[in-house]
Amino acid sequence: MIINTLYTLGYKGVPFQLLKVAAQTVNVLVVDTRYKANSPAPQWRSGYMAKELGGHYLHLPALGNVNYKNGGDVLIADPDAGVLVVVQALRERSVILLCACENVETCHRLVVAKLVQAAETCDIKHLSKVDLETWTTPVQPFDVLPNMDLTQRALVEGVPEKVVKPKQIRLF
Repeated sequence: MIINTLYTLGYKGVPFQLLKVAAQTVNVLVVDTRYKANSPAPQWRSGYMAKELGGHYLHLPALGNVNYKNGGDVLIADPDAGVLVVVQALRERSVILLCACENVETCHRLVVAKLVQAAETCDIKHLSKVDLETWTTPVQPFDVLPNMDLTQRALVEGVPEKVVKPKQIRLF
């Protein structure tokens, strides 16, 4: 069975609208791994996210860090149940594990990603704001194939070759 990609993202410094457009454009499921999906910023609260992202959002407190407030070691609330949900979702589409933490190396979402990968082999990629921007920027053939000559570019664009062929110029 083909498993899709498991992404992680710390939303600090990422505009919510960018995440929303990226999730819809690429059709990923944003799995909110925060134990309590509250935030001083209203756009990062679970109710708002569920309303705005619709079927692209799932708050999964089972994957939250019970010790997120007290600074203790990472303790995932219910790893077996949470991992099962993510593995099932990965069979349908790619998943972004979301938390507020900017640095994945010190965030519980890295632990969660490794638990998912241990349960079902999948690629893990840690996203940044720049990655989301590339998901939402339309790719132009000229960007993808910068070394093409005008004729090759015209063919990619669907312009007949005779329209873009340069005229023969005799110098002598």
